[in-house]
Amino acid sequence: MTSPPRSIPPKRILIVTGDCPSHPYACAKLGTVLAAQHDVTLAGPNGMALERLQAEAKRYNDSATAATERKIRCVSIGDVTTLVHCNVRPVVNAHEYSPFEILSKSLFDRGYLPYGIAGDFEQLMDDQVDTYDNLKALLPQFDLVYAIHTAAGTVCDALEALRLEGHPGAPPCIVFSSLPYNSSFLYKNLWTTPRSIVALPHVATYSSPGKLFESMPLPPGLLAYLILLVATFISYLKQSFWMILDTYHAERAWKRAGKRTDQRRAERGLPPVREGMRYYWREYPLLSVGGTKPFVAEGEPIAENATVVGAIRSTAASDLGRLDEWIERASVSKIVYAGFGTGTQLSEEEAANLAKLANSLADTEYTMLLSLTKGSQKRLQDVFDRIISKPTMIGNGFLEYMNGKLRIDDDVPQESLLLSNFQSNGIRVHMFVSHLGFGSYTEAVFGGVPLVAYAAGCDQWFNTERAVEAGVAVRAEPGMQHLDETVREALRNEPLRKRARQFAAKAAQFDSIQTILDMAEEVCDKAVAKRRGSAASTCSTSTGESL
Repeated sequence: MTSPPRSIPPKRILIVTGDCPSHPYACAKLGTVLAAQHDVTLAGPNGMALERLQAEAKRYNDSATAATERKIRCVSIGDVTTLVHCNVRPVVNAHEYSPFEILSKSLFDRGYLPYGIAGDFEQLMDDQVDTYDNLKALLPQFDLVYAIHTAAGTVCDALEALRLEGHPGAPPCIVFSSLPYNSSFLYKNLWTTPRSIVALPHVATYSSPGKLFESMPLPPGLLAYLILLVATFISYLKQSFWMILDTYHAERAWKRAGKRTDQRRAERGLPPVREGMRYYWREYPLLSVGGTKPFVAEGEPIAENATVVGAIRSTAASDLGRLDEWIERASVSKIVYAGFGTGTQLSEEEAANLAKLANSLADTEYTMLLSLTKGSQKRLQDVFDRIISKPTMIGNGFLEYMNGKLRIDDDVPQESLLLSNFQSNGIRVHMFVSHLGFGSYTEAVFGGVPLVAYAAGCDQWFNTERAVEAGVAVRAEPGMQHLDETVREALRNEPLRKRARQFAAKAAQFDSIQTILDMAEEVCDKAVAKRRGSAASTCSTSTGESL
């Protein structure tokens, strides 16, 4: 006879985001999962981050999902001083590089630091200094804290300071990484597996070196086989060299960044750690996304402190918002959707190729939806006007061309849209032209939507490689040249659509929600046991009993 499951008392959980544009969305998704059993508060800096948290919390609280669950609330952690975010950038072609320039700078330029993310993290932590005291006052009100990776240094330092001061209410903390799982953040000098964040962009497009031999075809004849074997071995040596050099630059950058971390910690009365932000990834329980195929490279080692889930999906009820009116008015059923995240800055050339794509779909059964911020719409509208014609409708945050055959909108509920393939409303996204940010990538996989990948930077080159390897994506050409031809060919690609549906079915079987809930309970239980052990140790010492 099995014992009934124990009743889990709700915990007070705080989830802290920084102000990188996509991170409030990731934290809000996590919040909707935890709200099934716990009282959740989302916290972020004033401005864009807090506003996005509030909007996502409202969407959840107003949904049918929240009718029987707990409401999510939001609080401010104060002001940050960020001027330009590291993930706001134009598109970078990972395959355009000069080996001679990289080698000469690596050998002769001591100021050459191509692994920028280590320094970017330090700058983010410096920009958050004014939130530190607010966090120290806020954290003891909760039983468990999650800190997204771009706020982990500030949050964890505040918790460590509280513990050093003997504060009895310092809760345990889980570092939440919304980047695809990257073992190089946890292990030193790890070069043998592809990494999602790199110093040299072309390295992110590699598979594991050993896969070069696994994928080698078997030609007829011994001589042809030997020639191919030698060519593959040369490719193996070349790829290994670049991966080792990339690792060298990454380790050098982490070491240099560690000095800034330790200076900041010294000002807070904390001991040095000498590893920069990697210290927080290694020393705290880590919740990371991207731990299953097709999101990671084969053979990726998972650290003991890491709990890795495939992805995190919001549990808020699906809602297409103001798109419903457009869908009904324009008789939309088959959508080609294009979106490039919150940071990608498209050029006029790229916008022109998107406009040409819309023109090419005008006389087909497909309707095009493009997600663009208001600022980008204002900057690029002349391009669309020149290639298509004047808009047939202009509203608050949206433009429509060709009587709705193209809609450009700054408020696309992307997750609900991509998952609408499984709804009974007759709407289906047939193709997603995407930068392959990790959130967009996972939402497309869960929705069974095939991809045309146009990576801009950061982890997107890595994500693109994994998606193409898995057979759920094809690559767009540089500059989105001939995008209309690429998309039309992808729409006719039945194996691509079939693989997308297969991975959607596999992703649905991975219970990320229960894994996340179990981890929260385990971390809280360990913290309670540790506090009880410390209390018993103190009691034994005070009464003179042996320990």
